Amino acid sequence: MLPCQACAPRSVHWVSRKGKAAALVSRNVAIRVWPALLAAIIALAALIGACWEVAAQTPPAASPLVTADPAPNALLAVAPDRITLMLAEAIDPLQVNVRLLRTGGTEVALGPPQVDASDPTRIVVPLRELLGGGGYTVVWSARAAADGAILAGAYPFRTGITENPGAARLAGEWPAPWAPVLRWLVFLGTALAAGGFAWARLLAPRHGARTPGITVRIGAMTMGALVAVLATILAPLLGQVLFLGGASPRPMDALRAMPLGWWLQLAALVVLVLFCLSALASGRGAASLPAPLDWAGVGAGLTALAALALTSHAASPFDPVALTVEIAHQWSTALWGSGLLYLAAGWRALGSDVARFRTVRWIGGALGAVSVVTGLAAAWRLFPSLGDVVASRYGQVLTAKGALVLVVLVLGSLAMVIPRRSTVLRASRSIGRQGLLATGAVFLASLLALMAAPGTAVPATLAGVALANVVPVDRAAFSVESATIHLLTQLAIPGSQTLVVRVTDDAGAPLAATPAPEVQVIWTPFSSSAPEHPIEPAELQPGPDGASFIGTATLAGDGWWQADVTVTPPGGIASRARFWLVLPDPNVTGRGPVPTTDPEAKVLYRRGLASLTALRSVRYTQRLADGGGALSRSQIAVIAAGGERPAKYTETIVDVAGDAIAQQTIVGDRRWILDGEAWASAAPIAFLSPAAWGELYADATGFQFGPREDVAGELSQVVTFWQPPRERPARAATWYAWWIGLASGEVRREAMISTLHYMVYDYRDFNAPFEITPPVTSGPAATPSQREATPVATPVSEP
Repeated sequence: MLPCQACAPRSVHWVSRKGKAAALVSRNVAIRVWPALLAAIIALAALIGACWEVAAQTPPAASPLVTADPAPNALLAVAPDRITLMLAEAIDPLQVNVRLLRTGGTEVALGPPQVDASDPTRIVVPLRELLGGGGYTVVWSARAAADGAILAGAYPFRTGITENPGAARLAGEWPAPWAPVLRWLVFLGTALAAGGFAWARLLAPRHGARTPGITVRIGAMTMGALVAVLATILAPLLGQVLFLGGASPRPMDALRAMPLGWWLQLAALVVLVLFCLSALASGRGAASLPAPLDWAGVGAGLTALAALALTSHAASPFDPVALTVEIAHQWSTALWGSGLLYLAAGWRALGSDVARFRTVRWIGGALGAVSVVTGLAAAWRLFPSLGDVVASRYGQVLTAKGALVLVVLVLGSLAMVIPRRSTVLRASRSIGRQGLLATGAVFLASLLALMAAPGTAVPATLAGVALANVVPVDRAAFSVESATIHLLTQLAIPGSQTLVVRVTDDAGAPLAATPAPEVQVIWTPFSSSAPEHPIEPAELQPGPDGASFIGTATLAGDGWWQADVTVTPPGGIASRARFWLVLPDPNVTGRGPVPTTDPEAKVLYRRGLASLTALRSVRYTQRLADGGGALSRSQIAVIAAGGERPAKYTETIVDVAGDAIAQQTIVGDRRWILDGEAWASAAPIAFLSPAAWGELYADATGFQFGPREDVAGELSQVVTFWQPPRERPARAATWYAWWIGLASGEVRREAMISTLHYMVYDYRDFNAPFEITPPVTSGPAATPSQREATPVATPVSEP
């Protein structure tokens, strides 16, 4: 609705006076635009140069892994051009073999291994081809120069692994303080520049008059684009300068290591800067430029924003739907926010044209609605319920952002739905406050983009999963009673896998039988999403040294998988080692499967939990691996408290041969440890009796049936489930598989996977009448020692 004729002259006169004043200010500011731009460029460039110089002069930190480069489980941004191995003893230079396998088993072409003449423990193998992004497995062997003993091993690494500089890695963590600030500057600068082109014609006055403040607007567009470019470059350099996790890359390596999205963002921003400089140099403003140039400027800005979305948590792991929603949210928010800021700076020019003013606000309102809808859609994918929102730090930041946006929408709606001119003017005067609130919401959005999305279980620290198990072996073939069978699986995500099996003795030395045994890996899925047809056994081929066996397998489907490794010497007795994996592995990808609940499986789980927590006594063995090849084994017995009888606990850690290497016993509030050959009192530590074990499985969900299997003479049903991560009290995501006896309801076996934990419990002697007695009862030995020692498992490490 137009204003009445009586008010129009005064309004036009008032606007004209304000317009004249604004034009005067614009000319004064225009005189200072170029010096300000130049000063800003020099200041930011100096900061980047300082970072570059500091980085170049700072020597790289010593790597904690000095035995290999790339190191085992290295997650590399830049692919190596050679493999370097440092061995424990001098080797025969003519007896060295090194292979590099891609995921799926294909080999990478390598040059001949070179043994350093001045240091015969050092092997260097050049690569004859460039490595792309992906998983790789190094399989190596050599013979010791002194006694001809075989030295061998295998380990994985990955290339093309890039992270947002300063981004959080786990749900509940904060990113580095500087990271969201730089991302905020990139978004605001890009929005100002692209929005300036998009809104120029709508905000320009009709009849070809010059828009008040046009020079300031073009200057703001140019400044925004330049700041966005410099902040984009500064992010990886600051991440490199402040790198705290081992040896940091060189500055150029830090830039080359950035993902494709970062390079696309940088290229689009450079183009956007050129368009802004062209508009500034022309002196005519974006509204007077040819329409194709305007649209090209908008396109460059939107391309940069789409690339910025590629570096948010929505792009990792890659989810096309989430990424599309994120890009739409970025675009609509940038255009809406920039329109709000430009309208706040020049709304008086539209004061006499209420219809056009409201048209601009309706367009902005539509963009704001798209921003809100896409934001809600993204949040809905992360938080199925409101309770999930308030329970996490990510959700709390998201709630604060939503509150700011809501205030902006309420204030802005007044200018669109109320037709009276005086109300429009009053609402227009609040546009500045709306712009500030929107800027704050954008900062919170930048913070959210660098926070790990809810459900990120553990840091992705492994390039593959290496597990070990001690089993009896054919003495005639291997000259030992028992040995450790190692299984390396890479990448441990659904799809093609590289498999490496090795057999070692109790000292970790390779066991090579002649002739070589047959090695087979049989995979069994526990999940209903796995293929219906049986998976063909993977037949592994021996390496030239006979110490490593290599093969491939294709594992389709998320969830639990069981691997049975069989090693059979020709004409001898087969040895079998069993392992369990979850795909995708959380320690490799940062996430694991999220199954739904089968009500019948939940009923059986509750039966097993009731039996477990009702135990009065039980014995069990524990097998603990870290996913990197280390193994610890324990034998444990627990007796619950009853009447005047205190709770009792004893644990014995054993080596590969089954001999005790550490032991502790706890009776009530007293504890003893085996110190060499003598027992000594130690500070008491708390342990849970079976009645309290139910606390370990709080919030369990996603119950599913697996296969049935005979365990210790009882037909048992596998039930799998998981626990989502929790911030307070802190708990990492954990995946479980229980073997529950169908007749007794007892939990016969438990497999558990969490942060660098791959544990297997085998329970027996349920409620058996055994006793745990204190190793000392009187005398000096009963006095607590001054040394509060706790036995620690000695791992059987990869050789």
